[in-house]
Amino acid sequence: MSAKGPIGKLLGLFLCVVLIRFILRSIMATSQLVTGQRFV
Repeated sequence: MSAKGPIGKLLGLFLCVVLIRFILRSIMATSQLVTGQRFV
């Protein structure tokens, strides 16, 4: 599979967004466990 053309760019961007959201969610969950505070 090659990421060429607009479809490849959209797919790559989508994967990046999903990965960033997953990392942020993991960090927030970890900080909740550490500090015991709730974040929205």
